[in-house]
Amino acid sequence: MDVLEFSLLICILLLKGTNLQAQTSMENVKAIWSRYVQATDGNSTYYNDYPGGGACALDPASPLNKLPDWMLVAAGEADYQKSLGCGMCIEINANGEQANSASGGPTPMKGTYKATIWDLCGGCKQAGFDFYIKGFGKYKTSFKAIECPTVPGEQGKIQLRFAGSHNWYIKLQARNSEVVTVGMEIEHNNKWVCMKRSADNYFIISGLGEIKFPKKFRITSISGEQLVTTVPYVKNDVNIPTDLQYSGFNPDSNPESIKCYGQDGKSEQPIGPTSAPASGTEGGTQPTPTASSSPSGSQPLPTSKLPTSAGGSSVSGGVVQTSSAPPTTVGGNNRPSPSPTSPTSKPPEEPDEKFCNGKPSGLYADPNDCSSFYHCSNGITYWKHCPEGLLFSPKLSVCDWPANVECGVGGQQDVEKGPHPGVKITQILKKREGSGTSILSKQQ
Repeated sequence: MDVLEFSLLICILLLKGTNLQAQTSMENVKAIWSRYVQATDGNSTYYNDYPGGGACALDPASPLNKLPDWMLVAAGEADYQKSLGCGMCIEINANGEQANSASGGPTPMKGTYKATIWDLCGGCKQAGFDFYIKGFGKYKTSFKAIECPTVPGEQGKIQLRFAGSHNWYIKLQARNSEVVTVGMEIEHNNKWVCMKRSADNYFIISGLGEIKFPKKFRITSISGEQLVTTVPYVKNDVNIPTDLQYSGFNPDSNPESIKCYGQDGKSEQPIGPTSAPASGTEGGTQPTPTASSSPSGSQPLPTSKLPTSAGGSSVSGGVVQTSSAPPTTVGGNNRPSPSPTSPTSKPPEEPDEKFCNGKPSGLYADPNDCSSFYHCSNGITYWKHCPEGLLFSPKLSVCDWPANVECGVGGQQDVEKGPHPGVKITQILKKREGSGTSILSKQQ
């Protein structure tokens, strides 16, 4: 395997990760809700073209985010809100005024911009964004969250996407939605069990034993609107279409009445009628719009730019509508994807959420699974998986062919415990591709 093949494999495996340390609070939910009702001011910067591998893990872009005259942006922690802000459509206004006397350029920000939050900006403050378009300089801007544009037909419906999932560990994302999804629940023993939100915009659940499919999932919008969907089976890294879509943002809704918002199993509700979005003061006092940032005491978010259902029901006027999703399609054709093979009787090992505690940033072998590894970044643990058919090589810190990797019955150990030596390969990528920034360089 030559250097270019190594480089390509690294780019692939860096996109197949599981962020284990994130848990949202009601303060995060109220902060995002307030973005829909009140404009806030900040400073935004031109960043140049989107390099890929955004922290929201929304690549490849879904139909609602590929319309002309729309752009992608990276948000600071105050608007990222532990990934609750991912996929949120926003309207940004600017009048060409520079953030300071030395921050101008030949392409001033002026007029109205439509954008989708796609990434995390480590240096951006409240209401400030990195624009993924060509330009230079930092300018004063204001923004407000809006409903995403509509697209006719199946392309305008919510899509679901699994990553690194199997029948004992589920990591599922809702994308292509008109407003943000704040919570996801899985049906288990005739109850809805709240799934934990990850910092890369997925919902994860484990510890339920073997999860057999088809399986029902319920998602909740920022307005409290709920959709119930039945997923036929687990298939990773493909968009699963549904025939559902939220009805938009309801300014009379009450976010404090939302029971599941990614807080990891703290809400178990019997399966029953799905309620319409809460409004007014029912279930709590409607919060006053605020431009507050992350709540005090919240866990820090990674500052690097990591990537890191079939069928359902919608609520419209208080009426729940249920359906089953069409077969998964790949590459735009209508051929149903094959069903996965039957699971083994023994559950796979579960990730160690504290693996990276005290470790330097870098890549580490999973001692229990030769096809998986851990990416430690500033103390944050990411559990990642090699592409199918490859194993992780501790010697080279890449996914390699099984013949080149020593994998024993008890797993494998790291050769070194230092940072991942990816700088040299990044430099080779830059030299060969002529790019100013690569996905790999964003991880350094």
